[in-house]
Amino acid sequence: VVKSRTGHRNMSKTICLMQCHTNSKLKYDVIEHNVDYISEICDHLVITNSLEFDLGMLESRLKRFEDKINIDYKYYVNDHTICAGKLYEYLNDHLDFVVDNFDRCIVTNDSFIVINSLIPFKEFILKNEHDLYGILSSRQVSYHFPDFLRGYSAEGIKILRNYMKKNLHKCSNVKDVIDIIEVNSTYAFDNLESFYPTDLSYKGNLHFDDNILREYVEKLNYPIVKLKYLNRTYYDQDHLPEDFDAFEYRRLHSDLSSLDEISIKRHFLKNGMREGRKYKKGQKSKCPIFLKNILSKEFPQISSQLTFEDKNV
Repeated sequence: VVKSRTGHRNMSKTICLMQCHTNSKLKYDVIEHNVDYISEICDHLVITNSLEFDLGMLESRLKRFEDKINIDYKYYVNDHTICAGKLYEYLNDHLDFVVDNFDRCIVTNDSFIVINSLIPFKEFILKNEHDLYGILSSRQVSYHFPDFLRGYSAEGIKILRNYMKKNLHKCSNVKDVIDIIEVNSTYAFDNLESFYPTDLSYKGNLHFDDNILREYVEKLNYPIVKLKYLNRTYYDQDHLPEDFDAFEYRRLHSDLSSLDEISIKRHFLKNGMREGRKYKKGQKSKCPIFLKNILSKEFPQISSQLTFEDKNV
């Protein structure tokens, strides 16, 4: 049984399960930065990382948190099921530990930087009685709660594990994981609510929409900036660049691994250009001006490496 540092069982406890793939210095920096915020809303943190990074480096980076939050480290093979596979492996082995000792479970990953407090999201979870809580809802692909930051009741995390047990084997590539595990798992829940409900008429991804993201961050204190958003550029054309190579574009974006050449080109024209996806190595990253002060304050390690300008400037 997990106990508080005073030795007594706290009847209102939260565990966080964070799935990682620490393949760069940036990822180590991001995880350490985000744990500062996670330690404010959780009593226990489990980091499930890729087996090849079982080198003690992350443990060393996060040692400074040992007086703020209990942290366990688990390592699993990283395959095409990515974060979902690691989460399922952990839940399959430790579900009883989670539901017997914690009243709620926050599930997240290392795909973003936290720029505002997560406490409002935790308070939203505490004052409601749902099995699934999304940081936001989305209509991209179809209506769902994105899985980079979700909350679950004890019953909800059991529902998720059982859903994954029935469906994870159906995933043969990253796109399947997105469609079957991320999007469709939302429909396994009858009792759910999102903290930032998205306008149902909006079918885009706010994380790659300069105007909407700015409104969410500056007016609504939205706490998330995606790492892919910082590794993007701008286009002032509506046609394929002369040096566009469909297969290099596919190699740069793992979620496109199942697409053929025609579909890749269509994706770039329809989605990639709008999302600022790079199509070749060496392209310069360009971020909107409104993020400059935020990142300079919250994450100076990466801010100094970026170019800030507004679109079409």
